[in-house]
Formats: sequence, structure tokens, C-alpha cells
Amino acid sequence: MSCESDLILLLNDDTEIITAEALELMVAMFNDPTVGIVGPMLLFEDSTIQSAGHIFSPDPTDLYRARSPETAGPQNLLKVQREVSSLIAACALIRRDVFEQVGGLCMEFPGNWNDIDFCLKVQLAGYRAVFTPHAHLFHFESKTRIAKRVEAEVAKLGARWGSVLDDDPYFNPNLQRYTNIWKTDSTSKQSLDEALSFLLTVA
Repeated sequence: MSCESDLILLLNDDTEIITAEALELMVAMFNDPTVGIVGPMLLFEDSTIQSAGHIFSPDPTDLYRARSPETAGPQNLLKVQREVSSLIAACALIRRDVFEQVGGLCMEFPGNWNDIDFCLKVQLAGYRAVFTPHAHLFHFESKTRIAKRVEAEVAKLGARWGSVLDDDPYFNPNLQRYTNIWKTDSTSKQSLDEALSFLLTVA
């Protein structure tokens, strides 16, 4: 890869910047030399959250998916810059030397999970993955696509990173598995299928 910049931007062609200074805000995060990759809040076309960073429970899911971006979350979780387990590569800014050090995106994950695999490699190399809620972009992807992501691809990811997925330092046991919405009595024991149905209902 030939690149003179200190940073590499991964950006899908189905994205659109909402926050005018989004890239400037993301670049500023690299004043901290421990930061390896930065991602913004991604919104669906209807302005609900697609991703505010991944969390593993143990399957990779998006925190507060399909909720309003005005949602603060507990302890203002969606309003503060913070470390996350993984970020969506639809928009991600990466330190170039870190990208090269970890070997870039793995071709064994050509579809959904290469960003997760990449973020885990970055953290294994000693760098941090950071989410900023102050930069917003649209990502014009279907909400229903979540139902197509499970099974074989998660199994492949689990074979490589199983111990990490099972021990996510950012997962709170008070979160509902699979959807990562705070538990209620009615959702605390939901199966994966029930959780996915719930997501599509509130979307």
C-alpha cells in the first residue's frame, strides 16, 4: 500500500457526513498516541442509530441500535468519547503505521466481520479503539440486515477470537444479550431469535 498520510480513512460509498467537522473531530483523537482507530456514530437513513461501537455479548452487536441519537444512555454512555471493543469500518480513521503493523483487513472476512477482526488485532497490538459521539454520519444500510449476519460468519470469528468475545471488558451483565439494551423482566432471558424480532419491532 502506498500512502504518505499518517492516517488512513476507510469510508463506504453508501455514507454521508452529517457533522460538518466530523473528520476534524476524529483526527484530533490521534493526539493521543495510544489511539489506533477512531469511529463516529453511524445513523440509518431514518436518523436512528446504526452503531455507537460494537460490544460482544458474546455475539458482536451494536449498542443502542435503532434508538434515537439523542439517547444519552446510562452514565451518558452515548454522549462521551470512550473505548469500545470494535467499530464499523463503514467509516473508520486509522493510524497508518498501526494499519500496516497488523496487516490491514483480513481477506478471510470479506463481508461483515473484517472490521471486528481488524479492531481486535489493533487492540492486541496495544492500541485503543475509540468511539466519538460528536461526529455523525449516515450509513444507508438496511436495519433488517442484522438478521443475516449471524451463524457461519460469527462461527468463523469465534474460532479466531472466542476467548476475547466471551470476555468483553465493555460488556455490562445488566445489558440484554444480543441487543445490548438494558434488561427488563420481559427481556432478560430472550433467545437470539426473540432479540432480533424485538429489534425489528422497535426499529
